[in-house]
Amino acid sequence: PQLPWKPMTVTSKSKRDALVSFSDLLSDVHASLQTVVRKEEFESFPTELQQNIARAFYKRCERVGQSRVEERLGRKFDRFSREDVEEAEAVSKAEEQKGVKRIDCLLSSTDFFGLALAPDAQNDSAGRPHWVLSFAPPRS
Repeated sequence: PQLPWKPMTVTSKSKRDALVSFSDLLSDVHASLQTVVRKEEFESFPTELQQNIARAFYKRCERVGQSRVEERLGRKFDRFSREDVEEAEAVSKAEEQKGVKRIDCLLSSTDFFGLALAPDAQNDSAGRPHWVLSFAPPRS
């Protein structure tokens, strides 16, 4: 989906030069996608998109809960274990309390697909070109 947010600016984290590294890009994209969506932003989406984002949100929260259990125990999540399920549900609820994040707005398109020069090839006021980051659904 087309995201409604203003273009982000990726900056160099290097103290030696102003070149942007791939690590800088990934770090800034990750931080941007972890941003909580404001209520006004969410309500500006069409109803069907809101419903799809809500489904993606609850799925992500569930995955966060299960993965935290797996990290702590050093083994796969056991959906038949009452302790695993209770712990995962508590973590999921805590994640839900944080709210919908931009990553949820990608729906199922969460795999990095590419980075390309924007089709309009316009530069910003400092002469920097605009780039488009693309995501795709995971391969089966």
